[in-house]
This record gives sequence, structure tokens and C-alpha cells, in this order.
Amino acid sequence: YSCTMDTSLLLYTVLFVGMFLAFPKELKRAGFNIGYIFHGWLGDPQLDFLGYHVRRTSLTFLIHCCLPFFFLAGVHSNLVSFTLPDYLEVSITTLGVLTASYGLICFFFHSSLQRHPVYKLLQKYDSQLSRVKIEVNSQARSVAAYHTDNGAFRLTVTTQWLLAPTSYAINVALLDDSHLELESSRTLELSEDAKEGSQYVKVIVTSTSGKYRRFVVILNSLDYKDFTNNLIIPVHNTRSIIINQSLSEQFTDTFLTHIRDNPKYTVRRIRDVDNEGELENCLGCVVKKAEVKLRKTCESSRLGGKACTQCRCRPMWCSECMARWFCSKQDQSNPTTWL
Repeated sequence: YSCTMDTSLLLYTVLFVGMFLAFPKELKRAGFNIGYIFHGWLGDPQLDFLGYHVRRTSLTFLIHCCLPFFFLAGVHSNLVSFTLPDYLEVSITTLGVLTASYGLICFFFHSSLQRHPVYKLLQKYDSQLSRVKIEVNSQARSVAAYHTDNGAFRLTVTTQWLLAPTSYAINVALLDDSHLELESSRTLELSEDAKEGSQYVKVIVTSTSGKYRRFVVILNSLDYKDFTNNLIIPVHNTRSIIINQSLSEQFTDTFLTHIRDNPKYTVRRIRDVDNEGELENCLGCVVKKAEVKLRKTCESSRLGGKACTQCRCRPMWCSECMARWFCSKQDQSNPTTWL
């Protein structure tokens, strides 16, 4: 259609729409995001993980469908000439998109969300939707659940489920029904997370029974080891992709190699175990069993003004958490002195 448009209006519109679609980290940290603005209606993801993300994705979809209206309003107020038929065509198209999106959301909520794609998927694993919802929500808020958010991708791993919410959907996978494969990696030279650049790996999640569509998980390589450690199934690396290790991971590997040569400690049933006769879970990760016993090997002289005494505590840490704790206390800017 024939019209003339202010260049600044077009630029501002593109930036405005791009801001909502891309949503930079700075805006999220400033609290300018849908989850913060509408938190009263969305609820708390810690209490209702699935319900929160269903409402968030629906609201995000509806708000993004409203963006053409902002453009249309700006065009209407800044155009020098705009023929009536063209204006009606654009208006009807924009109104149709918004009406369709609103109708779809009303369709989901009218059925108490049972027709929502994520709930229909969960019903394939358990016909009692309320039961599987309670199971997923309780596992998602458990202290044993693993959460990561690199700004563009969010991920939650529980004892049985892999949950990957996006802007418009929630990818849900039962781990026992999933096949994970490392497909590729990409290194960004400029990154705020690392001075030397960040490596991102692409993991393909596929259902072995075909109950859900395959989806992609993108992780920072620094989070990859924690991600795989919290899975009950392996991530297949058939392409032999090399994953960069963080400084802490390099030290942990070396630390674990050295402590294998340390003397073994015999567990005493009364002093070192709980009432059920088992070692407690690690105080750090709460996942692995405690396997480290601190024993005095130094002389009885005073070290640093404090007397060196025997530690009578029961085993409380696993070896990996001990390594991470030690690493966190070192000078990260000068690793050559301790790595």
C-alpha cells in the first residue's frame, strides 16, 4: 500500500518488538518481565511449577499477539497518507490474530487446562492428571531438583522428569522414556559469563515411545557436568564432542584422583551412621552419600594460633563437594598456585 513512514517510528517499533521477543538479561534483572509484572496472577513457581508456566506461556503468547496493535497505532498517527482499504485490511488481519490467540487461551482455561498440550502429554503417562501434576510439582520444588537458567533457556531436572519451559511452551520428558544425545557445540568469543568465551552445547531429547515430540536443550558447557550428574540416564556423545571444563571442574578431577590414594576409614555403626544404619546424604549436594571422614594427620603443635585437634564428626560430605568447597576458597585469579 502507498504510504510514507517516519524512519524513527519504524526504528522504535522494531526495537520495541525486539525487546519483547528477545528480552535481554538486563531487563529481566531489572524486574521488567512478565513473570514479575504479573506475579500476582501467575502465582509462585515453587508451589505450582506446571500451573505457573502454563499461565506464563499463555500470557506471553497473548501479549506478543498484541504487538501488531502497537505498530498499527504508531503507523496510524505518523503516516502522511494511508488509504482506507489498506488500513482496514491491516486492522482486520491484526484483530483476527488477536481474537484467535485469545480464543485459544480461553479454550484451554475453559476446560480447566486439561486440553492444554502439556497436560495432555502428562495424561499419556498417567490417566489421573491430578496425581501426575502433584508428582511433577513436588519433584520440581524438591531440594534435590537441579535448576539452570542461562538467560535464553531454562531447565529443571528432577528424579524422574526433565522440564524445559520456553516462551510459548513447556517441554516435558519422562527420563525413563527419553533418549538424550549431544548433537553439537558452539563457542561464543564474547560472553559476559567468561573472559575467554563461552561454549554452548546442544542436546536433543527424544521419546523412545514416541509420546512427545523431540525438543532441544541448549546448555552452557560450565553447566553440562552438573546437568549430567543429576540425570538418571546418560547423555550419548556419539559425535565425540569435546566439552570445555571450568576451572573448578579441572580441579575437582585432579582432587578426586589424588584422594583415592588416601587411607580408607572403617565406618563405625554407632558413631558414623544414622538410626537406619546408613550413612547420611552429603551436606552439600544432598544427593550422594557422605564418603569423606576428616582425620588428624598433623602434629599436635599449634598451627596458626589454633590447636590441632582430632575431628570427631561423622562423615558429612562427598568427595566432589569437598573439592568444590576447597576450590571456592582459593584465589581464582591466580590458579597456578593451587591447581
